[in-house]
Parts: sequence; structure tokens; C-alpha cells
Amino acid sequence: MNMLRNKIIAITIATFFILSMTASMTLIPSTEAHTPPYTITAVYSYCIVAPNVIGTGQTVDVDFWANNIPPTAVGETGDRWTFMVNVTAPDGTQSSLEPFTSDPVGGTYTTFVPTQTGNYTFTATVEQHKITGADPNGYAPNWGPSSTGYASVNDTYVAATSIPATLVVQSAPVATWPAAPLPTSYWTTPIDAQNREWWTITGDWLETHGFDGAGTGAYYKGGGYNPYTTGPQSAHILWTDPLEIGGLMGGSLSQAGGVGNFYTGMSYEMYWGTGYGPFIIDGRIYYNTPQYAAPAYGSYCLDLATGKQIWYQNYTITNAQIYNYISPNQYGGIPYLWSITGASYTMYDANTGNQILSFTKNIVAGGTQAYSPTDGSILVYLMGGSGTTRWLAMWNSSLAIWASMPNLYASNNYWLWRPNFVGNNALNWALGVQWNVTEPAISGTPAIERVDLITSNVVVCEGQFANTDGTTTPEDVAYSAVNGALLWGPFNRTALPGSIGISTADNVLTGIADGVYVEYTEASMSFIGYSATNGTQLWGPTPASPTVSGWASYGAFRDSWVGNGFVYLVGMDGYIHALNIYTGKWAWDFSTGSSGLETDWGNWPMLTATYLGGALGTDGLNIYAVGGHTHLQPIYRGAQLYAVNGTSGSLLWSIEGWWETGAPAGADGDMIAVNGYDNQLYCFGIGNSQTTVEAPMTAVTAGTNVVIQGTVTDRSPGETGTGVPAAGTPAISDASMSQWMEYLYMQQPKPTNATGVPVTLTAIDPNGNYITIGNTTSDTSSSYSVTWTPPSVPGTYKITATFAGSNSYYASSAETAIVVQSPTVTSAPTATPTSVANTYFVPATAGLFVLIIVVAIVLALLMLRKKA
Repeated sequence: MNMLRNKIIAITIATFFILSMTASMTLIPSTEAHTPPYTITAVYSYCIVAPNVIGTGQTVDVDFWANNIPPTAVGETGDRWTFMVNVTAPDGTQSSLEPFTSDPVGGTYTTFVPTQTGNYTFTATVEQHKITGADPNGYAPNWGPSSTGYASVNDTYVAATSIPATLVVQSAPVATWPAAPLPTSYWTTPIDAQNREWWTITGDWLETHGFDGAGTGAYYKGGGYNPYTTGPQSAHILWTDPLEIGGLMGGSLSQAGGVGNFYTGMSYEMYWGTGYGPFIIDGRIYYNTPQYAAPAYGSYCLDLATGKQIWYQNYTITNAQIYNYISPNQYGGIPYLWSITGASYTMYDANTGNQILSFTKNIVAGGTQAYSPTDGSILVYLMGGSGTTRWLAMWNSSLAIWASMPNLYASNNYWLWRPNFVGNNALNWALGVQWNVTEPAISGTPAIERVDLITSNVVVCEGQFANTDGTTTPEDVAYSAVNGALLWGPFNRTALPGSIGISTADNVLTGIADGVYVEYTEASMSFIGYSATNGTQLWGPTPASPTVSGWASYGAFRDSWVGNGFVYLVGMDGYIHALNIYTGKWAWDFSTGSSGLETDWGNWPMLTATYLGGALGTDGLNIYAVGGHTHLQPIYRGAQLYAVNGTSGSLLWSIEGWWETGAPAGADGDMIAVNGYDNQLYCFGIGNSQTTVEAPMTAVTAGTNVVIQGTVTDRSPGETGTGVPAAGTPAISDASMSQWMEYLYMQQPKPTNATGVPVTLTAIDPNGNYITIGNTTSDTSSSYSVTWTPPSVPGTYKITATFAGSNSYYASSAETAIVVQSPTVTSAPTATPTSVANTYFVPATAGLFVLIIVVAIVLALLMLRKKA
């Protein structure tokens, strides 16, 4: 929601309180009904376009509201105003934007993109409305007029049109507020609310294995999905923390053929991610201790970034919730934890873990849970009866709390979210039943149904139709998730004997507007895709992939998820399979390979998987499939956690561990899983790094070689299995990460071929010129070094060592400096001084010899003349 929407809410609130001060009976609810109903004529509509100067092609907000707040609006329920927005373009063309339903405050907004320069005008009309107490979907809540009563029910609010709002459009664009870039260095929660763009990388983890719903509207069965985080791109471990006593027992219990290891939970009593957590909210992870039998051993809250404990409470967490409450007085998300077991519903404060309130369910019926995609309320869909006496109901957590809060209609507690602390099971659970619908009878022999799959609009139920010969036929039927109305069916699926509903998809991720769900038949190992909107068959039956072994008939595909255009299936056949959701054709298979004699299956079986976003800046997703399966003692060796690209099926990385203890959980770029080989929590993610650099501390001569050296280390907060803190251990390449982490944390041999990380060395000379010194790679002791010959320019050189980061570490750098001096100039040897006499004698003597020679030549010439 943008700042302009906040302005609208503030204006509406101010209007509400001003009129409240005048004791306006049209605004403050009263439990005293009046006859005849009132006709409220003091109705005004307002419209603002902002910014009111914009460039063509840019988007503006059109905000509109009424002076009156809908008197019965509470949360998602109650009356709403309806608005029409009319637009007149600069050329005189008129158009109407679609009708809009107000929020509980009495206003709403839309966006508009002008295409002409000049002045646009906008008017907003709030249409006449008769108060019914019902919500926009057409059903009245249990606590509405039939029980408590509103004085305003049957009152009529007349229509009103706003004064025109003008938008000036110019050809030049108007500068926008700069977007907050996504982080490229280490970050933690809470995230500054100004960094709005970070919503794409920080989705919380509110779902668990077996929880059929997600707050994003992307629903699933049998696994978890968080597209709003980047899944780990390497096996780098940030920290570990003991979940339970684990590992090899030793002594007589570990003799050959004996028990060997402490209990891991196995496939049928998972420690982790099985409808009982874990959950992640705003950088905190909540999980339960393993439960071998009731009562619970308690739950913990840890800091996701460090693994440090924040609190402990002695109860079991089954659900986490962020309730996004909007009213004239409050606005924003409020986090809660829940324990929903059987008939007991208890809510806790997520910050402290303290109990707030509780309910006792007063009907006997099984159900499936989901989250409201609009405000995060926990919704429980319940199917009761069978055959001709079936009914479907939906319970809303926020509605139940609203209906139970004291002084709900008092003027001093109007539109305030105030869940009061009450004793155990003290509130009326039935007040939260938002609707209860009797479903059409089925002709013939009654069928038994159960709520199985939920999309944001559809509840798909499965059952067994009893045939006259004593056999049964699978049956599918779908109801509206909004009001329980029958959408299609029931349809007998005669092609699916012994079928299992395995998955569902919605338009959030796959782009399938009407949704798809898939049925798997164990007997024939085949698949059929159906429309979740009308129940028609879309494709199939598609036989199991040619790579599938007979293990597929043993429930290999019970765990699956639909998204990214595929049905993803993992199981005991040791494969991840991708089936195209549009065509029903097999797209790719990923194999764990042969296990030789180590396992009873001949492969490395997988039990479940988690689905997280792809690398930063991509639209893909990664599959994190956990290896391991129910076993005899001693536990078999070589199980792995596999990270696989969800588009191509290629392996990103894997690491040893008995991860069948439950599906991982992911948020804020980190992922948590439990390793049954030692019963510890493992947190995977990008860690901090630290780079150091050293150079000679004394001046060096130009042209002389110098050694520049330093280290690059891991700064993660964990305590390694080698007995030393992770902070300070060498930074290692992505390619060597899995084996290095197994060495550091899992007591496996130290790899002999591991490599460090690349380091770039640069310098700035005394004149400000940039110099590339060279590139090198650190080693497994964290060290690196480079030999460099400084140039002849004398002065101080600033040297920088940079590690650019990787899939395992954020970037780091360090600086130092050296002083370069010119070479010393060596003077020529000084000659021995000669005397002054010698100085003059030498040239005089030389001149005398020349004179004698000249005289001799002259005499000789004269004598020759005489002879002639």
C-alpha cells in the first residue's frame, strides 16, 4: 500500500472522529434498533489524483472515499461502499473505470496511466447503499444482525459525487522516488520499511509439510513453497544447533548388526516439518522439540541469523500467522503462533511466546486449513456428514476473535484490534464460523468425503462412492472457498481406482488462471490432470516416467507439488520427476544414482522436498529434496540433501545427511533442515567473509619485488564439529563447499583437493592512476600472496585486496599501503688532484715539441731549394 493510501485512511479517520465529537448517530454503532430506518443524506464523496502533475505513460494513483465509514464493516465482513470513477480526457473523451468496492475504512484506490498531454478530470461517485450487515460476498456473519444487531441495518445512505479532481499531464516524465536496490552484502531482519523492493526476497515461512495452504495464495499438498526468498545456491552452513541427542551411540549398542545410532524420527514420526513446524517470521525460527508421545516437550524460538535461543515455551506450535489488520485506527501485520490440536485452538504472541486466548471447537468434523490470501486469517474448512446429509463450513480465526472481544460496538473500542487474554478454552469457537452450507445430496449410495485440496477460490474434496457390488469408486467434488457454493461434481473417477490426490496449482505461480489438480493411480502408476474450476479432464492418463521403477507403486509419488509449470514428484524410486502441467508430458528426471549394496532399494530414496526461489534476479525456483527413508539399524550411509534446478533438473549441489527427518524451511535467503545422522539443526545460506591484506611496512625501492599477502576467512556464527568457531575458518570455493562443510561440521575427512576463493589486488599510484596488480586464489589455510614489482613513480601506493563474493559468501575487501622510493644515484670516483705546475708543464712541453718539428720541416725545404 502506498503513501497516498495512508493519506486517505488518515483523512477518513479524521472525518470519523470529527463527526464522532458531534455525537453523530449515523457513525457510532448502537445495539438499539430504530423504526423506521433512517435515510442518511449527509453523504459526501472525495477524489484525489496524485501526483497531480505527471508525464504521459506514467502511473498515478486515483484515491476516493466517502465521509461515512461503513457502519457494519469489521475485518473482511460487513457492508462496503461501491464507487464509480469517471474520467474526462483532454480531448473531451469520457470513460468510466470499473466499479470499486471500498475497504472497511470506506475508501479505496486505483491506478491510471494517461496517454494525452493536457488536463484530465476525475470524479468519484459513491453509490446509494442499503445497510444489510452482510459482507461483499453475500453472507451474514453469525455475530451480525441476527444475533447482536446493528442499529444501522436497513438504513440507506444516499449517493454522492465528488468535486472534479484535475490531473495535469505533460510530455516530460516526473522523477520518481529511487528504488531501494536489493542487498549485495550481508543483511539481517528487521528490514527498514523504506526498502519496499526487498519484499521479493524476504517472504516468511508459515507453512509446513501437510498444511494445505499458503498465505500467498499458492497452495500445495505435501511440501512447502516460498518464492519470496532465494534458496541456498551452495551447501554453505551458517550454524548448527542440537535438536535432540543423536549420532552413534557407541559401546555395546553399536556393535556390528546392533542398533547403532540414536533415534532419528524416521519417516513415520518426523522430527521436523510435518504439520508441527518449523515456522519463520521476521528472522525468527519457531520449532517444536521431537514428540515421541504426548504431552509435548516444548517449543523454541531462535534467531535465524545466528541460531541463538530467544525463548522456550512448554507447548506445541502447529500454525504461524501474520494477521494484516486494516481499520481507521490500526494498520499493519501482527504475528501470532497457534496450537490447533483436535478441538483445542490456542493463540500465542509470536514475540514472547505467551498465551493470549483459546477456543474449544464444538463440532465433530475433520478439516483442512489454509490462510486467507487477503488478510492472513487462518481458515479451517470442515466437511461433515456423508452422502445425502453433507455440509461444508469455514471457520475464520480473526472473525472468532472479533466476535469475542469485549465492547466491540462501544465508541471507545471501535475498529481496535484488542484480543484480550482469557483463560483456557474460554471463547466461543462457533462465533468464528463464517459460513455453513448444506451441500446437494448425491443420488444413489452415499459417499464419504474429505476436504483434500484448496486453492484461493476452490475447495476440492475427495471421497469414495460405494458401488452396489461392494467396491468403491473415487469421487471428486469442488466447492467455492469463498462461500461454500457447489462449483462442480460430484464426479465419479472410474479411471482412477485407488487414486491419490497429489497436488494442486493456482494462478499465482503457474499462470493457469482456472487452476489444475492431478490424480495419481498407484495400481497403474499413471497420472490425470483436471481443471480445478470445472472438474473436466485436461490430459492423461500419463504413464509413469520410463525411469520409474516398481517403487512408484509403493507410494513413491505421495509427495508432490505443482508450480513453475510442472508437477514435481519425489519418492522412494530415487528420482525427482517433472511433469508438464499444461500437457501432461514428462519434462525431465533427476536421479540420485545407484546405492550399490548400501540401501535396500538400490537407490537413494527421497521422502519430501521444499521449493524456494531461484538465484537472485531470476524467476525460477529450486527444489531441495531430502534423502533418507525408514530403515533398519544401523542407519544406512550416504544419504544426501539435493538442491536441484526446478526448470532444467540439473544438480546445483548436494551434501551428506539423513534429512528424512522432515522437509527444510526457508526464508530471508536461509534454509533450515535437520540431519538425522547427528540430530542437529543445520542452517544453510550465504555467510559473511573477511579479507585481510599486508604489505611491507618499510619503504621499498622502485623495481624491487615485494610480496603482498593476506587471508580470506568465513565469518559465520556456527560452532564447527572440529571444535572451533566457524568464524575464522578459511573461505572455500563453491565447488569444494559440500566436502568442506562435511569436514567442518560432520566429522568427515578433510578434502585434499579443496580450493579457496579468488582475490583481486589493485593499487592507486601517487598520481591517482589505477593499477591492476593481479589475481590469485586463497588456499585451504585461508592465505594468499602475490609478488609485485612497483613502478618507478615514487610515493605512496594504496593497495586493495577484493574478494568479489560467491554463492557461499558475501563480498569483502581490505586496504593497505606501501611507500615506493626512487633508486639511489651512485656518483663517479673522484680523480686525484694534480699540481698547478704539472697542469701548466704538460701543455707547454707539447707545444715545444710541435715547434721543433715545424722548424725542422722549414729547414729541410730551404736546403732543397739551394740544391736546385
